[in-house]
Amino acid sequence: MKIDRILKDKKFKYGAASVAFTAAILSLVVVFNAVFALLASNFHWYVDMTEEQLYSVSDTSAKLLQNVEYDKKVKMVFLQKRDKIEDLTYVNSGDPYLKQIHELALDYAAKFPELIELEYVDMYTEPAKVKMYTDQNLSMNPTSVIFDNNNGIFKVVAYSAFFAYDSGNSSATAAPIGFYGEHKITATVLSLCREKQTVYLTTGHGESAPGEMFTTVLESCGYNNIETVDLKTLTVEKLMEDKPRAVIVLNPKADLVGADGGAQGNEVGWLSRMLDGSYMGLSEDPPLCNLFVFGEPGVEMPNLNSLTTVWGMTLHTSVADLVKETEANSFGNAELYKIL
Repeated sequence: MKIDRILKDKKFKYGAASVAFTAAILSLVVVFNAVFALLASNFHWYVDMTEEQLYSVSDTSAKLLQNVEYDKKVKMVFLQKRDKIEDLTYVNSGDPYLKQIHELALDYAAKFPELIELEYVDMYTEPAKVKMYTDQNLSMNPTSVIFDNNNGIFKVVAYSAFFAYDSGNSSATAAPIGFYGEHKITATVLSLCREKQTVYLTTGHGESAPGEMFTTVLESCGYNNIETVDLKTLTVEKLMEDKPRAVIVLNPKADLVGADGGAQGNEVGWLSRMLDGSYMGLSEDPPLCNLFVFGEPGVEMPNLNSLTTVWGMTLHTSVADLVKETEANSFGNAELYKIL
């Protein structure tokens, strides 16, 4: 039969074998790629090809986090599903900037599995899972990242906080000029692995709002609870509950209230009591907190001066006392930083 002859033909036999062998190899490659992709996704096997190693934890962060003693994991909660973050073809998926944050977060979770874990929640379809955060009336959206220490303290961080922007512009339409996600993640995790450390930012004197880098520096120093407080309405109960470690007066435009009549309504009195330990009326009490004052020349503040003079410090307000950069900084402005 012709079919018998075709099947016995050498060209057919070797050609069919070749095709079958090629098909088998291709099948193995497909299976291997699928398995490898799954393992790489689960165990974060990847190579950071960026020159600055933007998506890798540096040795500095590694040393800091390796020394942390904390009996719970810090959760980084992304408010949309992982596949939506990673696949930018999805409608309304996380943008490439969120994807950068996620890539770096994967490296943290892979290198510190006992300390950091990642969680993915769709805040719109799974509202019950983020209720504890939304109940606080905090501003958040699907590109926000929540850091939770599983011990009652958490932070909601806008994705713009992981980037540097030209002239401080962090609006939704602005393109970032730099990525400092590692600084933000390490500082936030470190702050959450400590007991509650409160810092007060005073209000009511025209103070400047703290920038993202300023709060990041505070976090890296261990302050995990930053509150804005009007000293004129401060109460003993709140003070004893918070036990602030520091009070910051950031670039005020008006002097502190220093009238006599006790601590209530007397801001200088409140600060004096916290600084010298007499906040409970007991002179032998240790100091409760530190005071940081940032200001600029030209603003006379005799009440604040009277307080700092007790500690051997005087606020100078002349132009000669101006402290500034001697060389142009990253924004090209040699007079950008002005402090007393």
